[in-house]
Amino acid sequence: TIAPPITVTLRDYTGWLCPQALTDLGALGLAPDCEPGLYAPLDSPLVGLVHSHDPVAGTRVSPGSTVRLWAFQAATTEEQCDQCGGYWHCGCPLGPPPEGT
Repeated sequence: TIAPPITVTLRDYTGWLCPQALTDLGALGLAPDCEPGLYAPLDSPLVGLVHSHDPVAGTRVSPGSTVRLWAFQAATTEEQCDQCGGYWHCGCPLGPPPEGT
């Protein structure tokens, strides 16, 4: 008989720094990849932290499987600031904030 493949149950990597998550996943024999994801304010402590991954936590995967991570990235352009909810909520360097914000 053929033994079933060994699988790994993914933990939740949200909130991890990408390098730490990549190291942990690599040690499990998986093929991790961390990509830029959602935008966050320039000075946000979220920048660089994983906000989601595929497959999700709790999924059983075989060694060599790809695990894709997405981490918050700092918004630095007007277009990116619009994507994260508004200029000043995003912290983009576009001059002084409008009055009342």
